[in-house]
Amino acid sequence: LLNIPITTVANRLAQENVNLSAGILKQKDSQFLVRTVNQFKTVEEIKDIIIEKRGDVQLTLGSIADVYRGHKERKVISRINGRECIEAAIYRAADANTVAVANAVTDKLKVVQANILKPRNMDYLIITNQSKFIKNTIQKVKQTALIGGILAILVLLYFLKNFRSTLIIGATIPISVVITFFLMYSSNISLNIISLGGLALGIGMLVDNSIVVLESIQRYREKGADSYKAALQGTSEVAGAVTASTFTTVAVFFPIVFVEGIAGQLFKDMAL
Repeated sequence: LLNIPITTVANRLAQENVNLSAGILKQKDSQFLVRTVNQFKTVEEIKDIIIEKRGDVQLTLGSIADVYRGHKERKVISRINGRECIEAAIYRAADANTVAVANAVTDKLKVVQANILKPRNMDYLIITNQSKFIKNTIQKVKQTALIGGILAILVLLYFLKNFRSTLIIGATIPISVVITFFLMYSSNISLNIISLGGLALGIGMLVDNSIVVLESIQRYREKGADSYKAALQGTSEVAGAVTASTFTTVAVFFPIVFVEGIAGQLFKDMAL
């Protein structure tokens, strides 16, 4: 009747519902991002949009069409165990920890379940949780590290034939691990497969150096030197070789810290 094409209505809606970047405002040392925000907030605002003006008469959208609040047409229907449901996916931010985010969401869901869902006879079900895979992987790595430490102590005991020497070398493993975890936390290095691999490499170097130093001390003890002199002379004798061996390994891995891109992100924790 009014001969107003649907494209005109669509264009007017797009023109009135605006959320665009308006550039950057600079003030001394500060920089502000400016946005032009003119979005619809109520149905009445949409009704009052002027579509056309014919003579002295303004044709609003509410005068030529029925405008009401409704529901978007569903294109996907989700079901769990044959029951219709609402599916929601939660993604972490780029710099967030997956396990921490998953734990926070789980705690929040318990509150939602008690205060909102249960009174309405509703329930929720977690379909996938990536933090479980991460926790299981780290747990397996911890178990493997524990088994490896026990096997290393048994091998040392078999070859050294001395329980005291084995105990000294074995004690360096948990002590070094605790100190390393403290430094990792201070340096904001996460506990992952790569960092644990670097930790295992460092523990291997530590055990090797401990064996060399302890054998040198033991040799002076067998010659009749007291504990203090044996420790001083034995350590001094092999200090240069042990230090050179350690720095050789460090020289191989330390340049990885300066590698950029995906390779640097993957192997930086191991190098540190």
